[in-house]
Amino acid sequence: MDELFLQIINMSITSSYVILFIIVVRFFLKKAPKIFSYALWAIPFLRLVVPFSFESILSFVSINSETIPANIVSGNSPQIQSGISTIDSAINKILPTADLPLSGSVNPMQTWISIGSAIWIVGIFVLLVFSIYSTIRLAKKLKSAKLIRDNIYLADQIETAFVFGLFRPGIFLPYNLSQKEESYIVKHEEIHIRRRDHIVKFAAALIVTVHWFNPLVWLAFFLMGMDMELSCDESVINEMGYEIRKDYSNSLLSLSGGKRRIVGTPIAFGENNTKGRIKNILNYKKPKFWIVIVSIILIGILALGLLSNRPEKQNGNPSASEGIDSGITERPTTESTTGRAAEGTTTESTTAETTETTTTEAISSRTTEGTTNQSIPSETTEDTSASDFFGEVSYLLPKIRKDTDLGATLPFFHYETEDQLIFSTYMGIFIYDLNNSKITRAFIPSDPNLRIGTQGSTVSVVQVDDTRGIITIHNVGLELLDYYYQYDINTDKLYKYPIEDLPDIERHEVSGEVNTTDWRPWNLTYTSQLTGKTYYLLRDIIDD
Repeated sequence: MDELFLQIINMSITSSYVILFIIVVRFFLKKAPKIFSYALWAIPFLRLVVPFSFESILSFVSINSETIPANIVSGNSPQIQSGISTIDSAINKILPTADLPLSGSVNPMQTWISIGSAIWIVGIFVLLVFSIYSTIRLAKKLKSAKLIRDNIYLADQIETAFVFGLFRPGIFLPYNLSQKEESYIVKHEEIHIRRRDHIVKFAAALIVTVHWFNPLVWLAFFLMGMDMELSCDESVINEMGYEIRKDYSNSLLSLSGGKRRIVGTPIAFGENNTKGRIKNILNYKKPKFWIVIVSIILIGILALGLLSNRPEKQNGNPSASEGIDSGITERPTTESTTGRAAEGTTTESTTAETTETTTTEAISSRTTEGTTNQSIPSETTEDTSASDFFGEVSYLLPKIRKDTDLGATLPFFHYETEDQLIFSTYMGIFIYDLNNSKITRAFIPSDPNLRIGTQGSTVSVVQVDDTRGIITIHNVGLELLDYYYQYDINTDKLYKYPIEDLPDIERHEVSGEVNTTDWRPWNLTYTSQLTGKTYYLLRDIIDD
């Protein structure tokens, strides 16, 4: 249920962006027939109910469709990635850093999500019960209604006209209408039924019930109802003639005197926004042909742009499409993997020793400030004709406290010599100097799709190419990615490449023993069979 709740939250966030977009567009459609404004609301309601989309370079949706990653509860530093850096940074600062569940301990993020999921279900239940109760109550009032003809009824306990019913909708009128007023109102309700507006309103009400926590969804429901009524009024004028506008307005005014009593039932809806409707009726003129054509084209463009997502290479990194500094340096994919991975190995080999001695200090100073993105300097290339770009990407520095939980599993060990040990946990990937008993490198890619140091149907494989000093990370299992990462130990840089370039790397056997007394990083030890010594692996990176 928690996974479904997170999916609904993500769909609601994306749809909120679409709703705001459409609210702005409505201002530019004031002179267009209201049927176009009404049609626009199909876009956000489709996004609210359909859990998938398609990619298009023409997409107007510049935010991440998975703002809250599915693995937000699996790490100790949860983060959202909406693609809007100001929002992300503000929210990520207040999200609780938590330990993975172990030995009865509970992840706070998991607790909050479970509570939110329960509240969400309760809210849906309350709204459904209220809607069913209101529908039954209204149906009882309408039992005494008198059939005039076809599906038109007169009822003495109502003060406004409305359509009631889903599969066999009826038109219910109050007794206080004149014959002329009745003809206008009946025509209005018949157009509603002919356009299946009662079904649209019912479906929209169900969608609002699921997304009841989002005020923008309620606003969209309200505005859609307004546009529905305005467009129906215009259809009445088009069918009965422009000369009825004054009398039609008077009929609406006479109905507005009574108190509305249709509340809470999704299969009945009456008239509202009388002032706005009368103003629209009196000012309505037959639209010019070019306005209709432009409106149709605009609707088509908006449907394509708002129903689609941007391609992952544009939207996968937070706010890459908005020009926010994501730490990416673009490089042509035509460059060979070997050439890119080895880049910097020869040019910086003479400084590797110096870099290594200062890395521990750098890690210590940066982790005390929290988990931050490391900015990568931009580089340029002569070849700018390639259409697909990957290249350098930013990474996060692990933040480990003394009381941090090691997680459900002990570290995974990937490579060992008499001088060096490379291992990973859910907190990051670490390179340990066995000679000096300290960590010289520590990083983790800022990618929620990776599953480093975890178990399950999808895990991230970490492989070491000792001949070139390269660490490769890619997913195996159910959630495969179309890219992988390579970290250059010598240059301290992380690169992202297309998965088709993934090289074959020989696995290394590590025979040492790992142990811990209380599953805390402070007491995590590793006994190397190559050196015969025991090492406390994470003590020098812990932020007290």
